[in-house]
Amino acid sequence: MIRSISRKRPVFTGDSPKIGSVSGGRITAWAAEAIADGGVLFTHCHMGINRGPSAGFAVLLRQGWDPVDALDAIRKARPISVVAYADAALLWHFIRTAASATQQRTTRSRVATWRAAHPLDPVRTIRAVKDRENGWVA
Repeated sequence: MIRSISRKRPVFTGDSPKIGSVSGGRITAWAAEAIADGGVLFTHCHMGINRGPSAGFAVLLRQGWDPVDALDAIRKARPISVVAYADAALLWHFIRTAASATQQRTTRSRVATWRAAHPLDPVRTIRAVKDRENGWVA
């Protein structure tokens, strides 16, 4: 729970880590500074399915999290998170950390295994959220 906000920080709108090095770097640099200043970070988007969780994934990568552990934490916090831009965030992370080809292959394989074990249909998920927003489902 956030008790207070000591100072306001800019909010990124329409920005997502799918752009890779440009956007992932902007978002995560800003987030790292906020966290270093003792801030609490909450990444979000309209539905909380893709952009917000993907930005959160990029931030966790920048903080040194293992990619699979980060995906687990995000899905635990937001069970309907698809994190569809994870591959782009990983690419940004690989470039930023100068990961070797072997490290990249291993990490991509681990993420693919995680996705296979934790499937979530983004179209069905978005439709369910929209149906609830429109009052079509209880």
